[in-house]
Amino acid sequence: MSFDPFELEHRDFPSGMPAAVRLAMLEHNTQGLSFFHSVGRFHSVSRLTVVVGALVAATGCSLEAGDLTTNGLSAPVAAGASTSVEMGTTATIDHAKSSDPTVLVVTGQGFDTVNVTAGQVGSATITAYDASNNVLATNVVQVAPTTAIALDPGVSNGITVLVGEPYAVHATTMGANGVTLVGDGAIHFAYQGGLVASSNSGGCFFGGDCGGFQFDSPGGGQVVMTATSATTTLTLRAVSAVDTFTISQSSVDVPVADANQDAGEQITTLTFTILAAGAPVTAQVLCTAADPNKVLVLPSFGSELGAPGETLGVAGLAVGSTTVTCTVGGQSATLAVNVK
Repeated sequence: MSFDPFELEHRDFPSGMPAAVRLAMLEHNTQGLSFFHSVGRFHSVSRLTVVVGALVAATGCSLEAGDLTTNGLSAPVAAGASTSVEMGTTATIDHAKSSDPTVLVVTGQGFDTVNVTAGQVGSATITAYDASNNVLATNVVQVAPTTAIALDPGVSNGITVLVGEPYAVHATTMGANGVTLVGDGAIHFAYQGGLVASSNSGGCFFGGDCGGFQFDSPGGGQVVMTATSATTTLTLRAVSAVDTFTISQSSVDVPVADANQDAGEQITTLTFTILAAGAPVTAQVLCTAADPNKVLVLPSFGSELGAPGETLGVAGLAVGSTTVTCTVGGQSATLAVNVK
């Protein structure tokens, strides 16, 4: 994915921000798109955080990570999942049919794709037609059972989160011999203990097999994921507050952003340490600048489970000094920023 700094929308950025900084802001918040495939939260915090709508509008990219388009399907579709099948035709598809609706149901079509939902294990042929009912293309689609459910790297039992914050966990359907199956929606998410389902989790914004949840009180809970005969359980712990919250530096010098320089080099990145009873905590950090005309604050969308330590990006807008205050779990930390 690439971004054109001259095509980025302006309405979600401070007035007069150089194009290079707008570009860097987007890049900063997309360096870890895996966040959207594991665990995280998305908060639209005034103009301090990139809104996802602007990112999609600015790039023209489709960010529905789990909506895989395939041609001939190099991997089978997971039973119970939905996906889009590229038919390899240059003509406009008017309608399509499945040779076996018990295996694959056609749910719609695009210009050269057919949307399908997998049922029972087996194979079916998808035939695409034009408006005159002439055959445009066919594709044989395999549907396979999920034999294992994989979590993203770093996601494991015992991770600590904050009470009241929405989180999300992303899981992947795996087939025989470790093959990653195609499609979204095959995995069912259930919540036990202190966990409850949450529809506010931005971690599921980009789709995929993703379950949103939160803790309503301190303690333990489990996310139980099932697909076909496979089951995976993730055990988490929640705390109501953090004991320790620090920024990797107490002060930092940053240059005034220059539209003629590399965008990525104009973001100064710092890290957070978030602890509760000595254990790392995964939590959303909210940051504000005392003078937003001098410095732009670019907090990340959030951390992945298993990799707590969010990042804070700072970009200079005008010469001068100001402070950035960040808060999480009842604790705060301050960063002095000198723009030169």
